[in-house]
Amino acid sequence: MGTTHKLVSVIVPVFNVFPWLREALDSLVLQTWRPLEILLVDDGSADGSGEICDEYARRWPDLIRVFHQDNRGLSAARNTGLQRMTGEIVSFLDPDDAFCPEMIEKTMEALQHHHADIAVCGYAVCRTGKKMAGAGSRRAEVPEREVLSSGDALRRLAQGKINQAVWNKLYVRRLWESLRFPEGRVYEDVSTTYQVLSSAETIVTIPDALVLHRTRPGSITQTRSLRNLRDWMTAMDQYVAFVREKTPEIYDVEQLNLIQEARLRSMIVHWSAIPFSEQKAAEDIRTEILAAGHRQLALSGRFRTRAAYFLIRFCPRLIPILMPVYRPIRLFIHRVTGR
Repeated sequence: MGTTHKLVSVIVPVFNVFPWLREALDSLVLQTWRPLEILLVDDGSADGSGEICDEYARRWPDLIRVFHQDNRGLSAARNTGLQRMTGEIVSFLDPDDAFCPEMIEKTMEALQHHHADIAVCGYAVCRTGKKMAGAGSRRAEVPEREVLSSGDALRRLAQGKINQAVWNKLYVRRLWESLRFPEGRVYEDVSTTYQVLSSAETIVTIPDALVLHRTRPGSITQTRSLRNLRDWMTAMDQYVAFVREKTPEIYDVEQLNLIQEARLRSMIVHWSAIPFSEQKAAEDIRTEILAAGHRQLALSGRFRTRAAYFLIRFCPRLIPILMPVYRPIRLFIHRVTGR
């Protein structure tokens, strides 16, 4: 079956990413798919990122459009792109990440071949401040090759087999016509991904790692603060409420309990990483963790969840000391056993 070459819009929110922006933009202009439009939304950058956007727009005027706005946050920048896009298909790229040259072509082929609304590809995690194209240390996160209904995809999301991020997916435009990212908050992907999957009819996943995702100190997801924790809790509370509402229509009771337990465990992890100077201000969150733990562990609970809960209940000052040691051990066990 032939592939119709529909216009794909790629939205890039830009804010103070000077060291990494050129690699991201180079990866877009080298895409093998045409027609393509690249929307760069400069969200009040003060480090020269806005000037790089203008430079690339001058060099590729038929590909790139730039929009400058006062700093309003990542969600607002993505929403500006959604308002200004003209393509039938939309994708998102973070400005410190990069697409492999065939990312859009391969996901578009899968999207059109299966008459899907969303295509999900794999990605490689690059822990480097250098150019990712030459990075030697990567960990690939790839889904299985599947064609899924909305309910199947939502269950894969709950299982962690489809990730929460928007940057490794292609979407038909109509899914975003009545949906926007929540402005003024971080962890905006957690608030939107389950909604967009719920609106889709067919989702296709392909195992190719077509996105290079950079993890770096100072990024939103790597910054631990009381404000970020509260934003994450708001997003997770909305997600858990959705899962509860869709039980047993989509999820069974065991899946609901696992999601609620994962929320509790992540709350403890986030809380433990808050700077000590903010711990007193976060006492209400510790209270919420204790209440959630009491409810959850009465239903179910793995050993590590129970251990973390009792530590935060009786020895909260030990958690920030033990967590940096526990994380690499836990990651190693997961890599070896898959559990």
